[in-house]
Amino acid sequence: MQTKNIFFVIGESGSGKDFIVDRVCEKYHMNKILSYTTRPKRPHESNTHTFISNDKFKAIKSDIVAYTLYNGNEYGTTQSQVDDKNNNFYIINPYGLDYFYNDYKGKRPYYIIYITAPEATRKVRMYHRGDNKLNTAKRIANDKIEFAGISLDADIILQNEQGTDIDKLADKIYKFIEIKEGIVCGWIINGCIFYCGYHFHYGIFLPNHW
Repeated sequence: MQTKNIFFVIGESGSGKDFIVDRVCEKYHMNKILSYTTRPKRPHESNTHTFISNDKFKAIKSDIVAYTLYNGNEYGTTQSQVDDKNNNFYIINPYGLDYFYNDYKGKRPYYIIYITAPEATRKVRMYHRGDNKLNTAKRIANDKIEFAGISLDADIILQNEQGTDIDKLADKIYKFIEIKEGIVCGWIINGCIFYCGYHFHYGIFLPNHW
């Protein structure tokens, strides 16, 4: 599926952003950009990044338009990846967004989807994916600084608490995209997606008088 806009997805460590975006892509035949990184691949990790050497990253760095350095590892995506309308999503962090604001020379419009979750829930998810306690604590502390005020930049904020129905979150993201792509008429107020005559609230169509 092609989109005229690129949709940036941001979220703290353990918010579930990768899993949610993968579900949207699977359900609605969409694609996400696999950013380049020098970070080692985690056990059982797939479809998150393109893992390359430091030398290969240096070779493409002049083409990078969204870049961040975290824990000594480099992450980035190229302008051609962002400009490709077959790429619908890019999972990014606030530092990468700042870099993009300054370095992107293309004309593709973008929107920011912020996925968040309670800290306790995020910690459990990070433990389950193999992060140790020290690394988890470090990432949680770093996120508090990095994500301060990020909600002001977001076009929509989604809560992914423990037990949240991922399919409903995926549906909500897709409906948001439909509005921004001009496929349907609607608007967003306080995380609820409203249509002309109906609104879409956590995966359910409801009359506007509800």
